[in-house]
Amino acid sequence: MFGKEPKWLHLVEMIEHYKLQGVSKFYFYDREIGLYDTFLLKYYADKKEEVELIEIPPIYFDAVSQQLLAIADCHLRNRLFSNWTNFSDIDERMMMTEEKETLREFLQDSISDKNGAVMFAQRWIFKYEKLPQKFENYQQALP
Repeated sequence: MFGKEPKWLHLVEMIEHYKLQGVSKFYFYDREIGLYDTFLLKYYADKKEEVELIEIPPIYFDAVSQQLLAIADCHLRNRLFSNWTNFSDIDERMMMTEEKETLREFLQDSISDKNGAVMFAQRWIFKYEKLPQKFENYQQALP
């Protein structure tokens, strides 16, 4: 994660969305995020124990090496206890078209253990406004 725009709403949306889809563990790789966003992730890490915040060392200064580090590290952390690993940006969501099926159910029921990767079609939805700096009330987060 990097950049000066606030990420708290994307983070909450992402974590809660994927929890409903059956995800049980999240790794966030921090390159440059604000204090409020860090506070939110630490809340999830301390209270829920499903989030781990990992700082990218400053020796990795370009985006490509940072992303490769995060991918390799995440694979190593997950290799002994996870069947599937999802790599996505905080503003991306995977959603099943069958409304009664979660992502986890789809992977367990439809994909063989012999498959090494699954690719999903993408659909773009553009945002036209910046996120609020901090949570003040529910009206900020509702369309």
